[in-house]
Amino acid sequence: MSGYTDIKSKKFKRDILKWLESIGLEIKSAGKHQIKIKCIHNGKSFPVPANHPEINKYMIDNLMKFLVTNEMCTKEEFDERIK
Repeated sequence: MSGYTDIKSKKFKRDILKWLESIGLEIKSAGKHQIKIKCIHNGKSFPVPANHPEINKYMIDNLMKFLVTNEMCTKEEFDERIK
């Protein structure tokens, strides 16, 4: 079970995406309803459905795993930004 809760898209765009850009991730629009978060070091990307009113807790958990796997941040840093 995921330890995260759903996050409103407005908060995600305002806080989390700005932080992700500052740590070296490229944020692009990927179609009509998605944002693609791309690692500039290895080219791997992660799509997020950002035009929904809320982003599902499982999507947040998968984003955290993507960031930790690609060594962009630690789980503790991510948890601090999500609060």
